Amino acid sequence: MYLDNFSEEEISKMQDWLKCNKAPPTKVFDMLNKTFCTRSLYLKSNPPFDEIISNWPRIFDIDGAIQNDFALAHAIGSDNLCLEWSTIAVRIMEYAKSMKKDLRSLGVSEAAASDKPEIAAMFMLAYLIRPKNRKTSAGDSMNSFIKVLSNSDTLADLTAKQDPTPQVAVIGTLFDLEFASHIVIFKGKILTCENLIEAVDIPYKSFYVFQMEFPVASYGAYQFLAYGVFNMKSIVPVLSSVKSLKSYVF
Repeated sequence: MYLDNFSEEEISKMQDWLKCNKAPPTKVFDMLNKTFCTRSLYLKSNPPFDEIISNWPRIFDIDGAIQNDFALAHAIGSDNLCLEWSTIAVRIMEYAKSMKKDLRSLGVSEAAASDKPEIAAMFMLAYLIRPKNRKTSAGDSMNSFIKVLSNSDTLADLTAKQDPTPQVAVIGTLFDLEFASHIVIFKGKILTCENLIEAVDIPYKSFYVFQMEFPVASYGAYQFLAYGVFNMKSIVPVLSSVKSLKSYVF
């Protein structure tokens, strides 16, 4: 990794500016881009999450900041989930059907799964590729990947959690896959998203930006995104179920 082409004093001043300003967006991203390498080296040292928030607050409260850092590090294919998911989702649902798997056991209606494959496939991904540990149920894997909340009152429980691992949450009804809100929660920090694809995209990229490991219960779903959708080089063994799904989908 190359270093930012600025002195320590210049970097420090840009970081101080970012701590005090959320706008204008063009200048914010200019500063984030100029401090990217310094920030990446800092994150490699695995600092406490609260310290990251304190030192680089704009990463969490400026739309697109996490995706921007990911794109700077992994430019090729960084938009694949957004651009290709509609096609991938249909293939995932076809694969599930060939394996005689459906989402009814998890509370999703057959009609909703058929009418909304882009949403259904996200839940199916966690269902198809889950830990072999018998203690982890299909529901556990799904909740680790995408937690469904019936109303916003239950957000208090999630925002109080101390685990910094990003959690996707949707508010609505699982039966008909109708969700009014899509959010990502980082140890009390809430990021509001436009749709489920964006809500999944942010945590996935956060694991790379913040040097975090994928959650155990939804490890397979995230590994498929990495190995299949984003074409990342795997530095750990790829699950056989991930390989099988990728072979079918692509």
